[in-house]
Amino acid sequence: MPKGTAYPNIAPGVDMSNLEDASKYAYEDDLDWDEAISYVKSNCNLQIWVKGLYTAEDVATAISYGLDGVVISNHGGRQLDSVPATLDALRECAPVAKGKIKIGIDGGIRRGTDIFKALALGADFCFAGRVPIWGLAYNGQKGVELAIQLLYEEFRLAMGLTGCKSIAEINRGHLSILETNGILSKL
Repeated sequence: MPKGTAYPNIAPGVDMSNLEDASKYAYEDDLDWDEAISYVKSNCNLQIWVKGLYTAEDVATAISYGLDGVVISNHGGRQLDSVPATLDALRECAPVAKGKIKIGIDGGIRRGTDIFKALALGADFCFAGRVPIWGLAYNGQKGVELAIQLLYEEFRLAMGLTGCKSIAEINRGHLSILETNGILSKL
């Protein structure tokens, strides 16, 4: 990192360009919700969301701390192999969040049907970082615009084919799940 770079949200007053200091913060294994949330709330008057949750218990904890939202994410499964897919985690987390806290999903959004599934499972928001990045690599800003337009068109098609005239009509009843015994059943 460039000299003088600091991350006040991680380590106030620590120069992250110093490799020895920075390495201490690479993996925080003793993060304390009380300390972290109270620190952020005392230094910020914006909405506070936590990203990287994928259990119902963590969503309940976020609610108990009065957070504004959570983003369900397994970080692409890169940090810990074999964690649940983000959509599978959403299926568990969304019922806990419903009516209490906003819930977003980050990970696994590649097509418009993925957005439809996430909304049907209870997501309020979908983040689709890879698709715009692929568009950017393909053709700069025009590629990003094309990628977003394709997602949108696929999403609208999924809505039309399921008979949904508005996002509010999308629900779990539009989805089925293939059980391990090979039987297709409703969620």
